[in-house]
Amino acid sequence: MVISVVNGENPVLIHSDQINSRTTYSVSYNSSVVIPVAILSILIPLLLGFLSTTDIHMKLLRKLKITNKTARETVWLDVFTEQKRYVIVNLADGRRVFGWPMYYSNNPEEGCLYLYDAAWINDEGKYIDLKIHGLFLVKKDNIESIEFTLIDNSSAREDKGGNINEQ
Repeated sequence: MVISVVNGENPVLIHSDQINSRTTYSVSYNSSVVIPVAILSILIPLLLGFLSTTDIHMKLLRKLKITNKTARETVWLDVFTEQKRYVIVNLADGRRVFGWPMYYSNNPEEGCLYLYDAAWINDEGKYIDLKIHGLFLVKKDNIESIEFTLIDNSSAREDKGGNINEQ
């Protein structure tokens, strides 16, 4: 529609031909309009997805003091998207687990969390490596709280103090 308004041409043309008392219709495509429309139909959703993921447009609006909101649905998504850090999950039964939140649910009510490079933290504060790819926490009722550490991807091995491999 936008391209049609800008250049005054339609992407699809319907032709009618009168032969004796019979009318025939044919459809043709205007490639000078259809190709840009096809390109825009791919680029616009990609751009919108990029903006909602990176929150760039809302950062600008927050800087201009127009809003305090983000582009994401929940604070849960805001925190996990912005805080690229290892976490300590405190479970309701008193156990603690450390890991990188590789995957997480979009909805905090679902509360699913997949921790990569997971390790249990014992009562002495030592990390016990699980020697697995990751740990999937599926019941939100079992998660009491989540601590976001100061450890990011680049400082992970140094900040763990070498305790991660102790058993």
